Amino acid sequence: MVGLAFGNFFAGPISDTLGRRKPLFVAMIIFTLASIRIVFVNKYLDNDYTSISSRTNWRCRGRLFLGLLQAICILVMN
Repeated sequence: MVGLAFGNFFAGPISDTLGRRKPLFVAMIIFTLASIRIVFVNKYLDNDYTSISSRTNWRCRGRLFLGLLQAICILVMN
């Protein structure tokens, strides 16, 4: 929710300067790649050197980033 709220501050100026089409496609591509990364965070960080809190931090940062990208997509589409 925080990413979605703060993403509106970035999406407006980006869509004003670059138009709607480019930011939308870039945000959708990055959103898809970031979603895949979050799904496989346990596989890549599953070793003896990483703790559960480290994996949780990666997931939380990833969800924040997804919220920012989602806000860009929502604002540009409307």
